Amino acid sequence: MTYRRRLVAFVATSLAATVALSGAVGWVVARQTMLGAVDEGLITTVETLRQSEFGRVVPFRQPSEVPPVLPTELVPIGVVSVRRGGRVLFVAGNQDVALPAVPSSPSVADAPLLETVAGERTTMRVVTAAVTDDVVLQVGRPIDDVQAGLTRLAWIVSGLTVLGAGLGIGLGRLIADRAVTPLARVASAAEHVADTGQLTAHLPVESAGEDDELVVLAASFNRMLDRLAESRRAQHLLVADASHELRTPVAAVRANVELLRRLPEDDPDRHALMDTTIGQLDALAALVSQLVDLARHQGQEPPFAPFRLDDVIADAIAQVHTFDPDAVITADLRPVTVTGAPDRVRAAVVNLLDNALRHGEPPVEVMVDDRQLRVTDSGAGVDPADLTHLFEEFWRAPEARRRPGSGLGLALVAQVAAGHRWTVEASNDGGLSLCLTFDDAGDGGWRSATESP
Repeated sequence: MTYRRRLVAFVATSLAATVALSGAVGWVVARQTMLGAVDEGLITTVETLRQSEFGRVVPFRQPSEVPPVLPTELVPIGVVSVRRGGRVLFVAGNQDVALPAVPSSPSVADAPLLETVAGERTTMRVVTAAVTDDVVLQVGRPIDDVQAGLTRLAWIVSGLTVLGAGLGIGLGRLIADRAVTPLARVASAAEHVADTGQLTAHLPVESAGEDDELVVLAASFNRMLDRLAESRRAQHLLVADASHELRTPVAAVRANVELLRRLPEDDPDRHALMDTTIGQLDALAALVSQLVDLARHQGQEPPFAPFRLDDVIADAIAQVHTFDPDAVITADLRPVTVTGAPDRVRAAVVNLLDNALRHGEPPVEVMVDDRQLRVTDSGAGVDPADLTHLFEEFWRAPEARRRPGSGLGLALVAQVAAGHRWTVEASNDGGLSLCLTFDDAGDGGWRSATESP
């Protein structure tokens, strides 16, 4: 069964059940009210008979005596019977209904007994009450009119239930149309993306307020498409740039290998060419490693957790010293706790230090201050026009192209910063200064290590 049909069935069933339950409660209340009025009238009649001349004479009447006459106002009553044990002392009225067996007088001495008795042509409500210790008075009243009214009310409730079910179906269809149509648009857009691969099937977003779940769903779907489109665009650019950047080193390695194959074993240039080729392969391997790292974390970051940034920076400095023992790095590390992925942040700091050491002049200063991580070299800086391009993939300043490198190190830094919702900026401050600024709210937040979590 489709969601639309389930929703229609739920609304129709709920409305019909509500009408039926309300009608049933109303019918029970009406029955109790109508029978209560009959019972009250019967009890009043019994009390009137017991206190009248009739009630004083009948219990002591002999069979040969003339039966007493009921009071005029009680003549329309259904049936009146006075009994002593199993002997009838007096009976008058409708004889169609067999009165119930007379209980012992003491059992009805405290309160009258009310019963409903059905006959062949009529139904009566009968009250049994004690007159004396051994005489019982029974008074009955037809309740056919009450039962007829209750029957009509039951038919009305049944009709209203059917009508409620019909209205529920109509209302359910209307609600289903309004509820399912936006979901159908989302499903259609998702199918379009799955079938065509196009990420342009945005949904219309109505200005119905931020609390409207369907508006939130449409907006979230559109943001998902935008993120997918941006990720696809970045991947295409990465593949295009990677293929372009890999073409030259691969061609150079191939040319050197071809030359090595032609050189004789004792050629004095062979060893130098082999060293050059090995260096080219190392650079190519580093480039491929950076490409893999950049692609692996495209648009996503590992789970975040609080960590000490000063400790991670100290680890990064130690890592740099393992492959460049002569690197001159001064650090002013204030105890700071941030929230993020420590391994990714460590890799970003290593890339910042490597860029400063490769393209700047020693010493390189590392400082954590005022919610910022700043890495500054002592070189001449870069052309101000080039500052905005430093974090682009494969971009290299003209003077840097003469030195080894791939142009991906600072792009990886920018990717880590974006994943943590941090900002990264470059400026000339004596030398080139690269600054990471931490967001103080949410994931990637900054906090002094001396502050309580």
